[in-house]
Amino acid sequence: MAVHRAFGYFFREAVVNLARSWKISLVAVSKTIPADYTRTGVTGIDKRPVDGPLEVRPPGPKGGSGSGVAGDAIGDVTVHGGDYQAVVADLKTLLTPFYTANAGDNITVLMNPIQGLALSMMPGPGAAGEFGWADPVLKRLNIIESTNVTAGRLIALRTSDFATALGDAPEFDISETATVHMEDTTALEIVSTTPTTADPVRSFFQTATIGVRMLMDVSWKMRRSGMVSWIDGTTW
Repeated sequence: MAVHRAFGYFFREAVVNLARSWKISLVAVSKTIPADYTRTGVTGIDKRPVDGPLEVRPPGPKGGSGSGVAGDAIGDVTVHGGDYQAVVADLKTLLTPFYTANAGDNITVLMNPIQGLALSMMPGPGAAGEFGWADPVLKRLNIIESTNVTAGRLIALRTSDFATALGDAPEFDISETATVHMEDTTALEIVSTTPTTADPVRSFFQTATIGVRMLMDVSWKMRRSGMVSWIDGTTW
């Protein structure tokens, strides 16, 4: 997977970064040549230097025969070139623990909408680079997009092993006089001295505001270990 990603993804970024800091003295491309030791019968490993500038495009079917460099060819498009290769590798990494545990059914994958959008607009492995290539794969999963998921992170869990319990009913409180710390992650005590001053605060009385608070008991637990998997640093 690392080799495929390095060639299919990081190649473009490496070229850009090198161009910014170093002088590129040689660019080599290749045409496919016969090779009886490969499963496709050809290889693109025989790189030869070329003169003049070359266009660098996103890797894939439209990116110079797959590699991303115009005029360069790769011998096996099923394992090299294109964003879709990283998607396939990431999903295999993410889901392998479930299939190893004989628990590959009813899997939910959470992702940031950025990944969802990229996936829906990603050219596929076909010669035309068509959209929607991942639909048959995604139909095997329950996909949830949420901005609460860090961009570049994929989280998978087996829904059948996710148990939840709720209280009888939510409890609502309404106030027009409370003073609250306007912070939704680490709310502090309303104090004016040490240890820490809560800021900003809001007085419902001074600002003619009505505040509504809801409390509800919620508990959740995975019924068995190993039924949650995640990866960070996806590049699509």
